[in-house]
Amino acid sequence: MLNEKIIYEEQLPVKQEVVNIRDWSTHYHDDIEIIYVLEGTIDLKNVHYTYVLKKGAVFVLNDREMHSLAATADNMVLITHLKLKYFMNYFEELHNGFFITNTSDENETDESMNLLRKNLTVMLSEYIIRDNKYEKRIVEYANNLISYLISDFRYFTLEEGMFTNESKNRGNTVLAERLRRVTNYIYENHMNRITLAEVAENVHLSDFYLSHLIKTFTGLSFQDYLNFARVEESEKLLLGTEKSISVIAAESGFSAPRYYNKFFSEMVRGSSVGIQKTVYRKNKKE
Repeated sequence: MLNEKIIYEEQLPVKQEVVNIRDWSTHYHDDIEIIYVLEGTIDLKNVHYTYVLKKGAVFVLNDREMHSLAATADNMVLITHLKLKYFMNYFEELHNGFFITNTSDENETDESMNLLRKNLTVMLSEYIIRDNKYEKRIVEYANNLISYLISDFRYFTLEEGMFTNESKNRGNTVLAERLRRVTNYIYENHMNRITLAEVAENVHLSDFYLSHLIKTFTGLSFQDYLNFARVEESEKLLLGTEKSISVIAAESGFSAPRYYNKFFSEMVRGSSVGIQKTVYRKNKKE
């Protein structure tokens, strides 16, 4: 099943486990998942791009974000799930939150990344030892973790299909909030025929500024970024249903299957072979 439900212990909105990754097929969660590689190397395919996560890498998977994991050698990975429904009571920013952590070697000594690593490992110690009132301490560490994400990891750019953290804008809360509003509106309304003017009006920005904002942080025009979102969301239907390409195209916001096929090919060329095969089989049925 694509939508993998997380089972939490009663009164504990956090789940942690240390695992050895082999081959986890494409799926998504309704909660936030944080992957911390303790030993070895794993491959994480996130929509259209495969990230090679080495020892020390921390990768945040936002809610309902399609991904798969694979490895060819031994590894040890800490996986942390944060119950979105619980933490949204304290952090409004988690609604359709969009957090990006860099995974390159040059970020090993990044102070913000080190704070994430420290909170994840201390939280794991509490999770394992379970001394008196450990639940309260785990929630406190989780709150700290989310605060760091909100403070330093909401700034991104899109390069060759891969989102990376835009560290130079850390601390710019106004910019982060604008990006969040824009991203939220586009993803929540991707199936509709929305326009730049409509999005600008709803997020209280001018058409010109919105166009510039999207281009600066994604490298795409408004229409291309909208189509990017549509293609990304369509993968849940491709892999999780038996619907035809024409139905998926319509439900994803494309006016015709040929446009969907065109943008799908452009967005995932060379990076999602398994999904391309699924599209091909569905087209053959039609």
